[in-house]
Amino acid sequence: MSNGSILGHEYFGTSIEVGAQAKHSICDKLIVPFILGCRDYPARHLAASNTCESAIVLSFGAQGVYAKFAAVSLDHNLVYVPETMSPRLRQVWAVA
Repeated sequence: MSNGSILGHEYFGTSIEVGAQAKHSICDKLIVPFILGCRDYPARHLAASNTCESAIVLSFGAQGVYAKFAAVSLDHNLVYVPETMSPRLRQVWAVA
């Protein structure tokens, strides 16, 4: 990473804007994994994004999320966190 890089990975947040093809909605609570795999890697059915040859690794080769806002271009990697999950458990997930 070079000077000016933004570090941070594996984060939890609330969506404030979504694209036309997004499968999530504004105000969804979401977890973003460390490695963002493309839609077509061979082991995608196993959710093994670390096997994706064109993976994006946050903080390593791509800007991280220690910023006020972060964008995720591969929304199929996002994990929805239901409102029924306790705030305490959501907080633990956000820190983990």
